[in-house]
Amino acid sequence: MKQKTEELLKKAQEIMGEGSDFLIIAHKDGQCGAVAHGETDTIAQAIFSCMHQPDNPIGQTLYRIIQLNVTNILVNPSPYANGLRFDINLANYGKK
Repeated sequence: MKQKTEELLKKAQEIMGEGSDFLIIAHKDGQCGAVAHGETDTIAQAIFSCMHQPDNPIGQTLYRIIQLNVTNILVNPSPYANGLRFDINLANYGKK
């Protein structure tokens, strides 16, 4: 899977051109792979923007992905989730 996503990354870079930021996530036969190119914050801003465009069908999909992941993080956190859990608690309770 890693080789395939790396090949996909190279192809996406050719298509998108210089200065593009993107994230590719793939799943097949129980395996997952992902590659990112560019700035993480810019990719996050693009996701947020897509979620707020009423005529963009990817918005609903992105909301569902985030909903499932946040729910899973709260129940079964990964090593990367502690910061997010802290931020959620801070937002809910307003205290550090």
